Amino acid sequence: MQPFVDANRHRTALEFCRLSQLGDFALAPVLDTLTLGSVVAFALEALRGIGFLEKLLLVQDLQLGELGSRPTPSLGDRLKAIGVEGVFAWLFDASLLHPLECQLIGGFQGSGIGRVGFAHEVEDSTGGSSRWNLARRSILLPVCSEAGSPSVLLLFVDGIGLGPARPGNPFFDHPSPLSERLIGGRLTIERAGSGADCLLLAIDANLGVEGLPQSATGQTTLFTGINAARWMGRHVPAFPGPRLREIIDQHGVLAKVRSRGSRVAFSNAFSPAFYEQLSERRRRASVTVLSAWAAGLELRGLDDLAARRALSWDLERDLVSQYVDVEMPLISSFEAGVDLAAISGHNELTVFETFLPDFVGHGRVEMEAGEVVRRLDGLLAGVVERRPERVTVVMTSDHGNFEDQTDKRHTRNPVPLLVLGPAKAAFEGVESLADVAPAILRVLDSELT
Repeated sequence: MQPFVDANRHRTALEFCRLSQLGDFALAPVLDTLTLGSVVAFALEALRGIGFLEKLLLVQDLQLGELGSRPTPSLGDRLKAIGVEGVFAWLFDASLLHPLECQLIGGFQGSGIGRVGFAHEVEDSTGGSSRWNLARRSILLPVCSEAGSPSVLLLFVDGIGLGPARPGNPFFDHPSPLSERLIGGRLTIERAGSGADCLLLAIDANLGVEGLPQSATGQTTLFTGINAARWMGRHVPAFPGPRLREIIDQHGVLAKVRSRGSRVAFSNAFSPAFYEQLSERRRRASVTVLSAWAAGLELRGLDDLAARRALSWDLERDLVSQYVDVEMPLISSFEAGVDLAAISGHNELTVFETFLPDFVGHGRVEMEAGEVVRRLDGLLAGVVERRPERVTVVMTSDHGNFEDQTDKRHTRNPVPLLVLGPAKAAFEGVESLADVAPAILRVLDSELT
């Protein structure tokens, strides 16, 4: 655990480090002319100007606490720490080997070049989070999208299990017209495997670990393909700590997809209050947010929500509008699904998260269970109605909760994996949360192999 360093000392050390970085860059041509030549060649080829060279590697790898434990790292140390030797070679090769039409048509800002960043959060001496997003290392990656390429829309619905068809299960108690049409009945475990046009599987969320499944390990497993609960030796609730964040940084599916040259979108909208609470340590970043940051994605804001380029977690904006200072027109959950389908049409991987069922299941939001079912069904109906042909829709969860209204705790029920679209067959072998991310990669890799 790194020691805590106060802000004034950190700023002084940061200024000193920036001066040392200038010295490092001045010596770089002498110490490694071949590496620098590769970077310059790539910059001239891709960005048409040496002025963009700085963006190839933002060497600001400073974490609060590191400055107090060892001298300022040299440029060479930083390059080795993040494997830049391989990155330089990859960048140079990419400029020559990436499809020419992607570089000419995609454009650098919107789809030709994307930035991958790594956000860091460290611990203070008490074990709590001391800062968020202190430093970023960024590199430029080519991003390519073609109209006919495979695409996956991942609907992550927090806290829904696949329970039995009995009273007390809202998915059994309340109608859901779209789900009933897709699977021939209501969303219960008895319908698993049914549906002519879609696939419904009951997949394991317990991950071979005793106790009730929890959000941090379940979501980390879902978004990385690594059994985080087994790796930790227990189920971890709420938000990921340093060990889980390391898994997300190294194995996040969003970052993997984007690094292979595909467009990735995290379609949730975030308000300024979200960032304020992070900076004041009144909130911690979720797995989905950390996954987006690991992929270098900028979170969408309220302006995107107003322009129908993003969605709110409550689907219809009525709950969110109570906590923002701007006027936010309400929409139906069906319209939210239509918006989400439109977003998915521009990307190879699109992710949307709603934690409305989990909030209602825990009693944190006052809403009738039947209303939650209606909203989820409406969202799915909008997606299905406007889904581009190349998009495969995947809906799943991290643990059970909402499906058992007799208890506000999580359940050990399996969670649903509902899949429809052209790549449905790729998910037929999914058995647990750990299998979802690899299946997504197989679908998207089919274009590259």
